[in-house]
Amino acid sequence: MLLATPVAIGIAIFLTQIAPHKIRNFFSINIELLAAIPSIVYGMWGFIYFVPLVRDVFGGTGFGLLTGGMVLAVMILPFIASVSRDAMATTPEILKESAYALDATKFKCITSVVFRAAKNGLLTGVILSIARVAGETAPLLFTSSNSDFFSFDMS
Repeated sequence: MLLATPVAIGIAIFLTQIAPHKIRNFFSINIELLAAIPSIVYGMWGFIYFVPLVRDVFGGTGFGLLTGGMVLAVMILPFIASVSRDAMATTPEILKESAYALDATKFKCITSVVFRAAKNGLLTGVILSIARVAGETAPLLFTSSNSDFFSFDMS
């Protein structure tokens, strides 16, 4: 959650407040498609790409909780970004225009107006992604099944 939430909210801010219309539509559709990918695909992708990366950088076998956590973070990132984008897009334009009329900068408008209007939606996205991660076993089986972190060896 610590890896995925700030990046996903940043993506949502970019798509709703900063990006031009053509870029916004293109990336919004792609994020929705990434959120619909089954977890087994993310698990296999993590096995193919993240396990060798962690093995090369940190040594060892590459299997472990770090690899599993990275795969889960990548898996829930589009889901949080999608829900956060929808929550931020529902901010009434009159509130943003009022903030700009009172000489607020774009940053101040985003932090003061948009975040306040979308805070329930942002929290909902995070809670739903926690629920999705809690139910996923495939990515963890692919990326941390050979890990001895949870060893039950009694000798």
